Amino acid sequence: TPGIEIVKNFIRNFMPFKIPKPGKSVQREQSFKNPIIRKLWLFIAIFDLIILYAIKYRFNMMLGNIVIADRYIIDTAIDFKINFSQEKIEKWWIWRLLIIISPKPNIHFVALIPVEESLKRSLQKKEPFPDSKDILEFRENAYKKMISNNRKIIELNGLDSIENIHCKVVRQLIK
Repeated sequence: TPGIEIVKNFIRNFMPFKIPKPGKSVQREQSFKNPIIRKLWLFIAIFDLIILYAIKYRFNMMLGNIVIADRYIIDTAIDFKINFSQEKIEKWWIWRLLIIISPKPNIHFVALIPVEESLKRSLQKKEPFPDSKDILEFRENAYKKMISNNRKIIELNGLDSIENIHCKVVRQLIK
């Protein structure tokens, strides 16, 4: 999010210690082994999401604007489980606050593609830090579990044509 990027750039430029460059690296993994750094980073990230979701999105909605987010709280929860499995973020007071005060989506779509297709697309896009097959399988299972536990989430087949996906989305919007 923009806020976390500002904080990281400030630290990179003005602090006596250096934080790793963006992306996966040994230095980044070493930094996050320190529980204080890990928890501080997560706290700042969640606080930034509160500003984005609970304040900016809600403000735009109050102005009558339609807000479309390609990533939201569920995506963040899954990312945190993958990258910070040793932390129980869902029990943190700031995470619970984020959940409580963030607007609930009127419509929530999740487009899923098989792991093999995701791996293929990462290669095609020359993704600089692609997820491993194990991570993609974890992510797919986490999304499927969340979809099965929440009837409001509409699953889209990411292998459908753009036209079919568009039609399904428009039909749901009309409802």
